[in-house]
Amino acid sequence: QNGRERRWKNWDGRKVWTVQIANVEWVEFEHYPTPSSANKARTFKLAPQAFSATIQFPLSENITVTLGNAKVTQVPVNSNIATTVHKL
Repeated sequence: QNGRERRWKNWDGRKVWTVQIANVEWVEFEHYPTPSSANKARTFKLAPQAFSATIQFPLSENITVTLGNAKVTQVPVNSNIATTVHKL
């Protein structure tokens, strides 16, 4: 949303710009690589969605705390940055 500010956080030693999901209407993505026959990039938008989840926190080897019916709002994206061609 316009007028909202991003904040940076340290995630695993890296500077990451973050926003609250409540302030996000949609996220725009670009297909990569751009098809050679197309003159401009193909883009699409995804809006945040609410999901239910069961979360398990292992406190020790023998003790796990389970939170059921947790509500999570997120942008539904799968990132595939580890595919290698040599196994195909």
